[in-house]
Amino acid sequence: MKKNLRETLKKKGWHEKEVKQAMKSLERVTEHDIHFSKIVFYSALLLIVFANIMSAFALMFISILISPLLLYLFVVILALVMGFLYNYLILDIGHLDKEHHILAMIAIPVIAFVNIVVMVLVSNSLITSLEIVNETHNPWLLAIIFSIFLLSPSVIGKLARKK
Repeated sequence: MKKNLRETLKKKGWHEKEVKQAMKSLERVTEHDIHFSKIVFYSALLLIVFANIMSAFALMFISILISPLLLYLFVVILALVMGFLYNYLILDIGHLDKEHHILAMIAIPVIAFVNIVVMVLVSNSLITSLEIVNETHNPWLLAIIFSIFLLSPSVIGKLARKK
């Protein structure tokens, strides 16, 4: 894009000095932009963590009522929705260092994994203590499935950007 813009400006009669100055102005990232991007990043990170906790909480009650097959389907759909939200909010924020994206790529799935394990363990204990006629669920398998599908939109997005 930069090369196209440079050529377009030259064709319109801009001098090399003017083109360089315009390109430099477009490339300049102010400290304010970086600070604002960090605020947006951490706000989005908190929003995603909060949404993840709320979805795991809802999953706890849903898992008591539905069969394991429906629960796995529900977990896949929920994880994909959360993954697209995560991908949209976190990975598309400009002016961030690579460390921020690495932090998000590690923190979000770990938090999601722990949330799902805890909530499924709680729902399993509710199923047994309340003597509900439903199978208990494997918390580790559900957490792994949730984490994989949570990350899949961002992994697919990264692969698509490389091509």
